[in-house]
Amino acid sequence: AAAVAQLCCKMPAGADDVVVKTLSGQDPDLAARHAAYLQRKSLKKEKSKQVDAGNFLSNVQEIDDDVAYRFNFTVVGPRADDLVKSLCRSGSAAKLSGCGRVAPQNGAYRCLCEVAPSPGTGPQGKRIAKLALSAMGFDQVVPACETRQEALSSGIVYVLPIDGKAENGESNFSEQLDCLYRALKRLRASTRSRLRPVKAVLLYCISPENVEPKSTLDSWAVQLADFEQMNGDMWKFGPVCIRDGDVLHANFAEMTSARIDQVQNAGDDAASRPAGPGEDPMLEGDAALPPDDPGVGFTPSAGRCRMSSAASETGESSCSEQERPPRFEAEMSGSECSETALELHQRAFGLQVDSSTPS
Repeated sequence: AAAVAQLCCKMPAGADDVVVKTLSGQDPDLAARHAAYLQRKSLKKEKSKQVDAGNFLSNVQEIDDDVAYRFNFTVVGPRADDLVKSLCRSGSAAKLSGCGRVAPQNGAYRCLCEVAPSPGTGPQGKRIAKLALSAMGFDQVVPACETRQEALSSGIVYVLPIDGKAENGESNFSEQLDCLYRALKRLRASTRSRLRPVKAVLLYCISPENVEPKSTLDSWAVQLADFEQMNGDMWKFGPVCIRDGDVLHANFAEMTSARIDQVQNAGDDAASRPAGPGEDPMLEGDAALPPDDPGVGFTPSAGRCRMSSAASETGESSCSEQERPPRFEAEMSGSECSETALELHQRAFGLQVDSSTPS
């Protein structure tokens, strides 16, 4: 306060006429920008207090029961996105999630399902599993699993329409089976058996009338039987109407429950047990890998013997020389010394070498 009073005393006469420049008084452009900044800051503060019930965290509301399991499904086939939406927006999913509108997050839909109790066990509490579902087409590549644990908690569901029509009005179920065959062949060629998720086939229809059983065998059933006879049995579900979300939710809950029981009852020796429904037989080479082996093709060459030193000199070696430690070869016997070297040694150290001693 004293410093301010002293400054005021030193101010010259007419100091009252000094003009103080401010943002609002002298520069209207800066004043408008400052006002806009304050408005944005106020709106951002108000928006942070609002929570969207349909798009919060993982789009699944809080529940009283513990979510003990998580399972990833990749749904592949025509209209896979519509099927996943119908499943996640069903009444059964909304009853557990507490939210009827589910939006995708990071390209995947999420919902909850109840896991059925294991057969032959005593009374158990309510077990809840969280499902993450991604929709893809037959022409897309399914993401590969990097670990065995990830493969055990994942599944690929191929959805096939039984009442699909081609451009000429005929059934295109045989074309869908061809797409399924190519997808399975591509998966088995690019992924090791221990890193392949379980596979299932879900048959669906667009019209609800096609779900009802008929007295005669449909053409799609005959084609599917021929396909299984040539390529092995599939883990099948359906047919179900694509609009019936509750039945779809029940089918995926059954898949989840079956896989959880299969993994829990398998034990540590996965190679000795028979392949479960939808699983490929474990190959002998893959079963011998350690449990934490990711299955990638990197193999360090450190410690291996070099095939030829000429390859590194010419630059034709395909391996990095920095990975290999230096290699020293021990001599089997003493090397011979020249007469000149012996004379130099005698002069330097004054030692007499017996001529009868072999060099």
